[in-house]
Amino acid sequence: MALTGLDHINLKVRDLERSRRFYQLLGLKETGHREGMLFFALGDRHHHHLALYEVGPDAPKPARGSVGLGHVGFAVESEGELSGFRQKLEAAGHSIEATIDHVVSKSMYLRDPDGNMIELAYNLPRSQWAKMENPLAEDRPYDVPVKDDVPVKYDVPIEDDVPMEDGC
Repeated sequence: MALTGLDHINLKVRDLERSRRFYQLLGLKETGHREGMLFFALGDRHHHHLALYEVGPDAPKPARGSVGLGHVGFAVESEGELSGFRQKLEAAGHSIEATIDHVVSKSMYLRDPDGNMIELAYNLPRSQWAKMENPLAEDRPYDVPVKDDVPVKYDVPIEDDVPMEDGC
């Protein structure tokens, strides 16, 4: 008996429509819905990787320093794609909170509209870190490069009427 992989994440959100726009901006494909829920997948090979459950506008934000989910990490194919996402997200009004070289990956962090931390990561080839005794022991400084030759592709329209909250 063994686990075979991570199936999906279920996040609680205040406003499904606002969250739909954010996760579509990241490139997730909506695969279904039911009352108070939306489902998204990465590609076409799975029914859903992310489920969003609407809990209402008065639900409290995730509290820093509390137990529970720390962040949700999504992989990208290259450092160039990481750069493209940085440009796309900043152009849409989302702040990048941190960029980190984790030795095994290069990552950037931001928050979704409800304060859930999201990581976008380019995983480095194993050959670059496999011989290290403990490649996860410490992080290094990193800044996701912004390249003029990286096209910014918008999968969904950017809407100016969506208010961004502090820290989101």
